[in-house]
Amino acid sequence: GESLAVALPAGSDTDPDGYSIDGMRVLESILAPLGLHRKRARAFVRLSEDYLAAQSRDGTGNASRTLPQQISRITTPVSSLHGVGAYAADAHALFCEGILGVAPRDHALRWWYAWAIERREGERREQAERRRGETGQDAF
Repeated sequence: GESLAVALPAGSDTDPDGYSIDGMRVLESILAPLGLHRKRARAFVRLSEDYLAAQSRDGTGNASRTLPQQISRITTPVSSLHGVGAYAADAHALFCEGILGVAPRDHALRWWYAWAIERREGERREQAERRRGETGQDAF
């Protein structure tokens, strides 16, 4: 895939919102095939700023410049970050945090959730059967 790491020199030209014009152009060119690339580029930058601010507040990272190897989890709820809606929050809980406590709202995520719950329960049953077999107890 294409790397999104864009390093810009200090003093780059900025637009009225304070974003680097060169950086936004690069990001927009990457997002252009998806459509709404200007809106998405700004949303992505704002999400990144919110994430770095959350890292700084949580004490989990260096908000000035964080390399991909140094990115750590934040304790701030991801739903509080700019542009993160119900789907993204549910997907983050399932895939990043491994939380299976509450069924997601999206139908496709609910399918995956049902599969994950079924798999987890099957693994628990297998472990219980192995323990019973090791102790010599009958299943009845």
